[in-house]
Amino acid sequence: MNVLLHTDQTSYSSAELHLARFIASNPNRPIPSAEQILAATVEKLRSFGFSNSKGIAILGIAENKLTGVVPTLAFAETLTNEEWIKKLTTL
Repeated sequence: MNVLLHTDQTSYSSAELHLARFIASNPNRPIPSAEQILAATVEKLRSFGFSNSKGIAILGIAENKLTGVVPTLAFAETLTNEEWIKKLTTL
């Protein structure tokens, strides 16, 4: 998700600010879980500074994490670049 948050931003510091606001919204966990992300709305994500399309993408990634399309880190580390590309293009 970090890569997504840093794409299409006017500056790295802007992306970092949006991410910091997003993380601070849930002080009980350093990075919100997929379930916590899905509890948010696009409007809530926009309040952290994300664009509408970025908010939709974040929610989509969280949904795909729960359905298994986005693999666990342990499994992802076993994939080749070609396998990763194939998997990510389904998002």
